[in-house]
Amino acid sequence: MQKSLRSISNLGPSIVWALLILKLLLTQSSELPRFPILFSIPHFDKIVHAILFGVWMATLLWASVKQFKSKEGWKIALLLVLVLGVSTELIQEFIVVTRHGSMMDLVADITGALVVLAVLNRPMKAMIME
Repeated sequence: MQKSLRSISNLGPSIVWALLILKLLLTQSSELPRFPILFSIPHFDKIVHAILFGVWMATLLWASVKQFKSKEGWKIALLLVLVLGVSTELIQEFIVVTRHGSMMDLVADITGALVVLAVLNRPMKAMIME
């Protein structure tokens, strides 16, 4: 029982963040808040994608290190990022009427995850050595 509770607490932030990503990326565009100043920044939506998926990668890596004391979880984490990224873009393209899927959004998703993976590589090793 203790182990299952610890496992849920380790994965909790990842699950919550994945749900937030789904909510933001699959909501009708007319229902999203408007920030004209931010949207005037070139490629602002790509920055948002990179941040969303980068943070998700960080939560997945943290859960992997805490749960399994291994940094090998990055492979599964990257696969999850890829699956969620592709899925959301396909759903945007074919199901959500006011949204459009974009290959560049998918590239931003993966780039955000890879940047976080590179930045957290050394801290993950240190956490495992503790």
